[in-house]
Amino acid sequence: MFSKHELNNNQKKIVLLGMDDKEISPADIQNGLNAIDLLTYNNEVTELRTKGLLIEIRNKIQAKSLANRKGVPRNQITRFKVVK
Repeated sequence: MFSKHELNNNQKKIVLLGMDDKEISPADIQNGLNAIDLLTYNNEVTELRTKGLLIEIRNKIQAKSLANRKGVPRNQITRFKVVK
């Protein structure tokens, strides 16, 4: 389905996390990549967003507000969705 985009392995992992319209959080992505490296996270998310495969459904301010209301870490709030 995404073969025309020439995704690397990390990007494929992120896309798989968001299959079936599942919203994904930064924590989901970091766990899926087995990486706590912020640079890797930023590079992969930015490239997927540039390709139009990943959209932001909640910005950082909205995520922080929701996290405060729920009493959870901000990175556990879903922020992205994969576009088919």
